[in-house]
Amino acid sequence: MKVLMLGWEFPPFFAGGAGIVCSELSKALITQGTDILFVMPSGPDNTSSAESQNLKIIVTNNKYRNVKIRIKKIDSLLHAYATPQSYNQQYTQMINGT
Repeated sequence: MKVLMLGWEFPPFFAGGAGIVCSELSKALITQGTDILFVMPSGPDNTSSAESQNLKIIVTNNKYRNVKIRIKKIDSLLHAYATPQSYNQQYTQMINGT
């Protein structure tokens, strides 16, 4: 079986729990003979340290650098691991100019 897995982090290139979950899920699937293609939007140039015979990682911003796709980052109060309290605090600071 072949599986396409999409995520934004994968050990050792990760910031939190989602990457660990993806890694552990991949390990379990690989023990069942599954081939996994893991795709993430950004990351390191070299992912070979995390790859294996059954796991291939594609970092799209590295693979498609010369393709005419423009990605525009925008300022936002929304970010990973934000809580309602931290969002409200940042919003209040933005409104008050502090």
